[in-house]
Amino acid sequence: MKLKSVLITLLLFFSTNPVSADVITVGFKNADYTSIQDAVDNANDTDIIIVHSGIYSENLLINKPLTLKTADDNSFNVTVKVTNSSNHIFHISSSNTSIIGFNLIAENESKIRSGIYLDNAMYCQILDNSISNVEDGILLSSSRENEIEGNSLFLNSLHGINISDSNNNVISKNTVFNNRYGIIVESSNNNIISNNNASLNENYGIALFKTNDSIVKENTATGNKHGICLTSSFNNEIENNSAVNNMLTGSVVWDSETNRLENNNFGFNRDSGLTLLHANKNNRIVNNELSHNENGIYSRGDGALIRNNTINSNGKYGILLIYTKDNVIENNTLLNNEIGIKTEKLSENQIFSNTIDNRLTANKLMSALLVLVVIGAVFYLKKESLLLKSLKILLLVFILLILAIVAWYFPFESGLPENNVEINNINWTDNGAVTDNRAINDSYVRGNLSMDFVYLHKNSQSLNLGESPETDILPVDIHIGSMGSASTLGDYTLLHGEPLTLEYSKPYQYSHPLDLKKEKQHHVLVEIYTKRYYEYPNPVYGDSHQELIGVEVMDINLKGK
Repeated sequence: MKLKSVLITLLLFFSTNPVSADVITVGFKNADYTSIQDAVDNANDTDIIIVHSGIYSENLLINKPLTLKTADDNSFNVTVKVTNSSNHIFHISSSNTSIIGFNLIAENESKIRSGIYLDNAMYCQILDNSISNVEDGILLSSSRENEIEGNSLFLNSLHGINISDSNNNVISKNTVFNNRYGIIVESSNNNIISNNNASLNENYGIALFKTNDSIVKENTATGNKHGICLTSSFNNEIENNSAVNNMLTGSVVWDSETNRLENNNFGFNRDSGLTLLHANKNNRIVNNELSHNENGIYSRGDGALIRNNTINSNGKYGILLIYTKDNVIENNTLLNNEIGIKTEKLSENQIFSNTIDNRLTANKLMSALLVLVVIGAVFYLKKESLLLKSLKILLLVFILLILAIVAWYFPFESGLPENNVEINNINWTDNGAVTDNRAINDSYVRGNLSMDFVYLHKNSQSLNLGESPETDILPVDIHIGSMGSASTLGDYTLLHGEPLTLEYSKPYQYSHPLDLKKEKQHHVLVEIYTKRYYEYPNPVYGDSHQELIGVEVMDINLKGK
C-alpha cells in the first residue's frame, strides 16, 4: 500500500512538472557542437538548439520535434550555405518543429531543391528566415497547421513559397521578391495568405491553383506580370489587397467559381485591372478600385456580380465583357474612361444603376476633325472643274489611307523581329570533288554544313532553363532537317539535333557533317529552339515547350549525282 502511494505521487509529480527541454549550442568555439546536424542527431525531443554566428556547410534532416534558432536576431549572422543539389537545405519530416532566424543560400548553379522543405509535417513554425538562390524558397508538401511568417525569399529560380497538398496553413508577413513565381498555393484548402509583399517576381505575385475555401487578404503584389491569380479555384475570399503597377494584370480569374473579390485596389496595371477568363461562374466583384489600367475589368466569363466598384481613368474600357452572359453590373462608378461599359450579348446581361462619365479622348477629337476636313473639302471642291476635283479627291483619299495605316499599324508593333537568333553565312561544303566520288556508300553523299548564329535580343525571351531574362547566356537546341526535291512539301526529315549555349550578340560559328541522300537537290532546314515555360495563368503552367526562335533554309545541289 505504501509503495502504491509512492508511485501515484511520482506519477502526479511528473504529469504536472514535465521534464524541461535542454538547450544545446552550436558554434565554432565554446559550444556543444560545431555541426548543426550533429546537434540534431544527439538532441532529444523538444530540445532547443541555439546556433551561433558562422557559415555552416551542410544539408540538414530534422526528424524529431526541435526548435532551431540563431543566437541573435540578425539572420545574416548564421548562414547555411550548401552545394549538394540532391537535397534540401532543411528537410523537416517531424511535426512541432521550429526554424527561426537563419540565412539559407545555395552556391551558384547548384540548383538546391528548396531552402526549407516541410514533408508531411504539422504544427511547425518557419519564422524570420532569409532564403535565396534555391529552386523553391519554402516548400510545403502534405503538411498542415503550419505557420510561415516573417521570411524573406528572393532570387529563387522557381517559387518564393510553394504550398502543395497542404491545408490549414497560415502564410503571413513574408517578403517574396525577384523570384520566377511568388507564392503558389496548389491543391490546398483552407489556407490564409495575409500581409505578404509579393513583388517584382517574373510571373505572378500570389496564385491559387485548384485551391478552395482560402483567404487572401491585405497583401501587396506590385511589379509582377500578374498580381493575384486564381485558376480552377472555388469559394475563396480575395479582399483588401493592393495589386498595382503590374506588367499585365492586377488580378486574373480563370475557370473559377463562387469567389469573392472585395475592397481590393487593382489600379495602374499595364493591361487590365481585373481579367476574368474562360468558364468563370458566380464570382462577386464588389467595392474594388480599378483605375488607370488599359481596361478596368476585362471578362470572358459568365455569371459575375460586378457591384459598387470605382472604375476610373482607364485607357480604353471601364468594363469590357466579350461573349459573356448572366452578369449583373450594378451601382458601379465609371469615370474618365474612353468607353465606360462595352459588352456583347447585351440582352443576357443585367446592367443598371451605374454612373458613367466617359472622357473626351484624342481619338474622338481626331475623328471629329477628319469629319470637318471632309466636309470642308467637299465645299471647297464645288468651285473646281470635274478633273481637278477628281485629282484632289484621289489625293485626299490617298493621304487619309496613309494616315489610317500609320495609326493602325504602329501602335501594335512589338519593336522586335520575329526571330531572336539570326542564322548567317550558311554554307555547304563537299568533302571532295565530284570526280573523287564523294559518296560514302551507294545511297548517301557526305558534306559539311556551316553557319553563324547570333543571339539578338536578350530581353525578348522569358526564363530559359532557370536563367534570368537579363542573362547573356541563351540555351538553345539546333535541329537540322532535309527534304529532297521529290518529297512532299513540308516533309522534312530530321538529320541532326544538338543543344548549344549562345552568348548575347556574339556570333557562334557552327558546323556539322551531314549525310544526304543521292538526289539532285535538297532543301535543308535549320531551326533554333529554346525552352519556354508555360506561364500562369495557363492551367499547365510550369510545364515547358520548345519555341522556335530562328530559322533558315538552304538549297543544296548535288551535281553529277
